[in-house]
Amino acid sequence: MYTFLIQLRLKQIYRILAEVGIGMLLILAFIIVLLTLSLMASLNKTEHWAWAFLMVLPAVSIHFARKDEKYLSHVLAKNIVGVFALEYLCAALPFAFLLAFFQSFQTILLGFALSILVAFLPKWHLKEQKSTFLSFDFIPLYLYEWRLGFRKNGVGVAFFIVYFLAFLGVQFEGSILVFSLLCSFLFINIYNFCEPKEWLDFPFSLWKKIKLHLLVWTIILLPYAILFCSINPNLWYFTLIAWYFTAMCIVFCLAYKYSVWSPVRYEVGISMPASLFLGMMLVIFTSPACIFAIYYYWKKVRT
Repeated sequence: MYTFLIQLRLKQIYRILAEVGIGMLLILAFIIVLLTLSLMASLNKTEHWAWAFLMVLPAVSIHFARKDEKYLSHVLAKNIVGVFALEYLCAALPFAFLLAFFQSFQTILLGFALSILVAFLPKWHLKEQKSTFLSFDFIPLYLYEWRLGFRKNGVGVAFFIVYFLAFLGVQFEGSILVFSLLCSFLFINIYNFCEPKEWLDFPFSLWKKIKLHLLVWTIILLPYAILFCSINPNLWYFTLIAWYFTAMCIVFCLAYKYSVWSPVRYEVGISMPASLFLGMMLVIFTSPACIFAIYYYWKKVRT
């Protein structure tokens, strides 16, 4: 039973990693590290017992969102409450390790006990309601990549989280460069999808598409750049570097996408090549090669 369960979860994890992509994983890792550091700082000032409820949050979020009860009951042919309890204990382990660092062992036991109790709770599903904002229907269709890409794999939600955190840390000198890097990794995901042939203008102009997307990136960066320059006026040139870095990423993603675009394809598999491109941009000795990479894919675009 446990061998099958482990294999099932490993396959699911692999599928999630493949769908989310390298860029999104780095964004999530960055956010998790920030939250963990802030949590560790808070534990020094707050009653440790209150953090036992944080250990329960993963179990609660999984329990009321899961839809695999019938499948597991059929396959395992056993009481799945014990399986749920075991999974919820595993989900609570990261918080347990953090609390163990502060020697809050009683808090860990309470968190484990609450996580096990979650497995016995009855389930209910809230009626699904469509949100125009979260579905990003307000983005016009001629910005197809942003409209569909923001819906997929939580990219839109992650972007707003990154944007919010960036404003909180705007006083730090390199914050705008970090913001540009995180946005670049996020934007990779929105260029992974092929729009229908009917939505393309003929004759197709890649340059027109690039100008439109660079305008969107400029509008996104402008408020943050103004605030950054008002706080760090001597580092105004950081805003130009930040704009250039993400702009190069956008140009490459568009060139690559339309070099392999096909009306019968849904995804273009851009995650790996775009991540390698960003890695080359970060290394000063390989950054000139990025221009040749853009030129290579640009020439392959069919007009």
